[in-house]
Amino acid sequence: MIKATNYLEALKAIEKKDFPCYIITGKEPYQKNKLIEEINAKYKALNFEILRTQIINQQYDFLQSNFNSFSLFAEERLLQLTITKAPDKNAQKLLVDCLKNISQSDRFLLIFDDLTSAQQKTKWFQSLVQKALYIQVWPVSIQESIKLIKFELSSLNKPITLTEDALMLLAQKTEGNLFAANQMISLLQHQPQTHFDDKTLTDYLSNAMNYDVFDLAQSLIEQNMNRSLVILQHLFKERVESAIILWAILKELRICYNLSTQTPQQQQQTFIRNNIWKTRQAVYARLARKFSRQHYAKLFNQCFAIDLLVKGIEQGDVEQALTELVCQLH
Repeated sequence: MIKATNYLEALKAIEKKDFPCYIITGKEPYQKNKLIEEINAKYKALNFEILRTQIINQQYDFLQSNFNSFSLFAEERLLQLTITKAPDKNAQKLLVDCLKNISQSDRFLLIFDDLTSAQQKTKWFQSLVQKALYIQVWPVSIQESIKLIKFELSSLNKPITLTEDALMLLAQKTEGNLFAANQMISLLQHQPQTHFDDKTLTDYLSNAMNYDVFDLAQSLIEQNMNRSLVILQHLFKERVESAIILWAILKELRICYNLSTQTPQQQQQTFIRNNIWKTRQAVYARLARKFSRQHYAKLFNQCFAIDLLVKGIEQGDVEQALTELVCQLH
């Protein structure tokens, strides 16, 4: 069985080697987005045409038509597929056939949003990863978050340094949300000083950031609508990226949905994986029971629609859509 590589190893491999296929699985969005950006940038610099599509409800018509006509194109192309649901048998066969017969002028980037560990061990999937760079990204622990924050700091154009205590503070503050950690690092880069210990970092955060996406997440979990809307408007005013706001909301929504379907023992594992301290577990459990499955489905569909607005695929008012989503969560 071929094992997956991790995020940091994958970044080095993308830079140094060309692969016919790149396969990304897992549910940590920052690492996933960074990998997608790196792969797209690599092939854009090589003058590849970038084709992107999202596969929903086993509709692989786009892939089928492009696969059948690959040889007709002289241009080199990167075909990026975001696959939202585990492929059925017909789709599995199509994917395997595509990668077995891939043209030398084409590359695949397959992004699976919903594959279990067991599904990744199956024969069809293992055949996909034979010649691919196969990457898994998962929510990170505090220690893993510190390691990735250090990596981000090492790659900055304007170097800044954080003491070990400051690194721990930043990791705890962001609770494994690497989007937000990166946002805070970007804000620190605009400060006159370049070295932060835990005291200077605390002072900066308290003075410069009245509210952040974690305050919004906490307010949503505590079901304080008025405070949530105030924080959301503050985030809009501070020009916090809509993608970060959406991820903060979606992360909490996914946790609550998972909790709503789990036994108490399974819930404890969810709390551990998501670094949710005991003092906050009761409010999560209470909110998880509040919504029906139908309402969860509606909320997830709203998130998906907002994601399309954020990416510019659809047209609409992102701030209004996020505000409506926050209201639906109360």
